[in-house]
Amino acid sequence: MYDKKAIWLDGKPPTSVQKIQKKRHLYSRYQDNSHPAVKLQNKEPKKEPNRAKRKSEKKLAENIKSDIKSFYAYIRSLLVSRVKP
Repeated sequence: MYDKKAIWLDGKPPTSVQKIQKKRHLYSRYQDNSHPAVKLQNKEPKKEPNRAKRKSEKKLAENIKSDIKSFYAYIRSLLVSRVKP
């Protein structure tokens, strides 16, 4: 029903995918979830969407004087309530 991408996902999935591939490579190398390198790499793909969202929101806030329309469009998109089945 909602196939519109989130604003912060534009151009971001390849980096997330690369981090997930690196995570799988490290696990296949060490075969142990308790290894420090594997633990660190398991956290990275989870943090990436939040970083991307924070970065895009910061960019919108910095450009509010010159680009008011996109800022308010983003704010309106957050205020819409969506019913999930």
